[in-house]
Amino acid sequence: MSAFDRKLRRAASKKMAKEIKKNLDNILSQQIEERMKSFRKIPEECLSCSTPFDKTSREQAFSWMMQINEETDMYNLYCPDCYENTTAGGTEDE
Repeated sequence: MSAFDRKLRRAASKKMAKEIKKNLDNILSQQIEERMKSFRKIPEECLSCSTPFDKTSREQAFSWMMQINEETDMYNLYCPDCYENTTAGGTEDE
């Protein structure tokens, strides 16, 4: 009987592992889909000066600023110059 019990335990263990893996895959795919939806909402250009934004550029991804309003689901993108002018009170030294 012990060999049969061990066989049943192994089968139950394999079934549980398979279900856990399936649930984990579903959760991960949902998270990826949510992030892709957010990525699609990123504007193509600066809100103030209309400078084009390259979504594939790592440099621009870290230097440009984005304001996200979750209540209205609005994404505002600012280039470094416009963001600096905005945070400085809107005054330019030209």
